[in-house]
Amino acid sequence: MKNTIKIFYILFFLGIYFLSFRLLFLSNYDSIGHNWDWGFPFNQTLLNRIDYFSNYTWYEMNLGYPSYMTLIHLIPNTLIKISNFFFNIKITILLLFFVVISVSFFSFKKLLDIFVKKNIHNYTPALLYAFSPFLFNDIIGGSWYFWMSYAFCPLYFVFFVKFLKKGMEIDILKALLTAIFILSSPHNFVLINFIILLYLVYILILREVNIKTTFTRYALFASLLLAFNVYWIFPFLYSSNEFAEKVKIGRASCRERV
Repeated sequence: MKNTIKIFYILFFLGIYFLSFRLLFLSNYDSIGHNWDWGFPFNQTLLNRIDYFSNYTWYEMNLGYPSYMTLIHLIPNTLIKISNFFFNIKITILLLFFVVISVSFFSFKKLLDIFVKKNIHNYTPALLYAFSPFLFNDIIGGSWYFWMSYAFCPLYFVFFVKFLKKGMEIDILKALLTAIFILSSPHNFVLINFIILLYLVYILILREVNIKTTFTRYALFASLLLAFNVYWIFPFLYSSNEFAEKVKIGRASCRERV
């Protein structure tokens, strides 16, 4: 009976996925949203050079300049460029959507199974998470980094908390790998870690874990996370003064328009 219900949920999920992106399946349309921030490539040429967004690149226009926070997208951009060797832009977009929606769906189900109670009907709220208006809003904006970050948040929560509770090396490795995609949207990363911190305070109050052991593991994870991300942290700190100056100029320009 449970297998039948599970198959029903998966088929229902696939049906909603097809209906949601039927325009991409059934037409030559290959652009997502209005691409106001150029977050997702809307033509083949841009897709071929998407890794340029993640490097200190020598652009022809102004002889090169630091790209600030875009270096944080190095790994996701590289994976997308690799997919471009095998698929055209339309297939790449469909695969990206399928990965985002599928990871959102199954990871949220896993989160509920572990922290609430394992139940076949946890697929229902997982469907709501996978096809939420919040994700739809990001899709309309065209910035695919937000989609990836949103999809991997439940998995990061699961692996990080499991490591804090059990201290298994495999869990810390999984948490570090999922953090790569969540960090594509730094404010999502801050938010999910704040939620984890609240949960940590909750289980400490209930004395479900040892305080000293938990904070030792937390410090270990934070140290490893910092070490894994020096490739973008140091360049960003190096150019932070110029970055802050550009932010001030942008704010001043906005005030003048108002």
